[in-house]
Order: sequence, then C-alpha cells, then structure tokens
Amino acid sequence: DMDEYQGALHVSAHGTLTLPCVKTAITGTCAALRRAGVVAILRAKNAAVAVERGVELVELGCTALEVTLDSTDWVSVLQQLNERVGSKCVLGIGTVMEDSLHELAVAKAAGAHFALSPINPRGFSQECRRLG
Repeated sequence: DMDEYQGALHVSAHGTLTLPCVKTAITGTCAALRRAGVVAILRAKNAAVAVERGVELVELGCTALEVTLDSTDWVSVLQQLNERVGSKCVLGIGTVMEDSLHELAVAKAAGAHFALSPINPRGFSQECRRLG
C-alpha cells in the first residue's frame, strides 16, 4: 500500500534526501530537515548527558536532533532540549517501533516535530500526518 509510505524519509542511491510532504502543516519541518542535511541522533543511558550533548551539538551548528525512544527518560530529554535549543533546531524522535506508536502524541507534546522509524510500522505515516 503506497499510502503507507507517503511522507516517509527517502535517501536516493546518490545520497539525496527527499521528504515528500503531503500536508501544509508539516512543510516547514520538512524544509528544516532538508536544510539541515543531517540529523544528529542522541541515544543515551544518562538523560543529563544526552541533554548536554544535544546542546553542544546545536552550539556547533547542528540544526536537527533526534532523541531515540530507547534512550533513558527520552521524554524529559526532549522537553529539556526543546526548552534550551528548540528555537535553534528541529527536534524529533527516532526508533519508533510497532509497540511505540502510542508515544507519537507524547513526543509531539514534548516538542518533537518529526518521527523516524527503521521499520515503518503500520499506521506510522498516517499517525504522524494526523498529529501534524
């Protein structure tokens, strides 16, 4: 079902990032991710360290950060990063799996503007679009 893949992140064989955005509400996030060119991934067992590394990355010029859902206290990390650097970079979550789709709304409330998954669980794209 191609609708399942609409809005998903794609990288061509040449390394070109494409983000087919289908809703106006997410166009800004897609544009910010294109401009960033790379998304720094924060996966940590220590939430305080994750926040400090995220802040450091933004201070070094990173404009897109992903907090993985398997990080310790990921909601707090995302909230703190949103408070400290959310105006300077686009924040999101990663490692969304079948059993974590319900976390998308929590992530949005904590400051996430995008979500990535290594497996594209059923309903993932639709829920992301629904949440904006």
